Amino acid sequence: MGLPLSAVKEFLHHSYVQAVITRAGATCSRPNLDMGVDLIVSSVSELPNGKFASTGFNFHCQLKATTTCKFNDDHVIYDMAVEDYNKLALWEGLSCCVLILFALPEEEEDWFYLDEEQLLLKRCCYWYLIDSGPSNNKDWQRVKIPRGQMFTPEVVTWLLERESGRKR
Repeated sequence: MGLPLSAVKEFLHHSYVQAVITRAGATCSRPNLDMGVDLIVSSVSELPNGKFASTGFNFHCQLKATTTCKFNDDHVIYDMAVEDYNKLALWEGLSCCVLILFALPEEEEDWFYLDEEQLLLKRCCYWYLIDSGPSNNKDWQRVKIPRGQMFTPEVVTWLLERESGRKR
């Protein structure tokens, strides 16, 4: 009994990404329908009265969790379903849509660890902006994400500032 492994991966991924976004001082929300966007990340600012409000600047995310990506010295290599890849490649929104790949260890028992001192999710998330056109492949499109593109609070801040600059 219990959740299917795909659901466990998805929930762990959402938890990881939400923790990073929260640490960056931003908020996120989930669209009602999954049509290629899993989260919308929004910046927040303090108002003169000391309260906080959304600035209206945001970016979108498509989340993928996998145990099958490969690593070389420079890249995380992920074979992505063409349908999902093309949703990002054909994105026409006013703000960007970022792929956030959660590279989990192959063995399920290595995904998560908890004791009195720490809550640990093994491996990490990487982010990638698809800037090439759609794929004509039938099933899969290989994505090579530079290993330096870890999804961190600093990246969230940078992406939100980037979107703010694009709209002003």
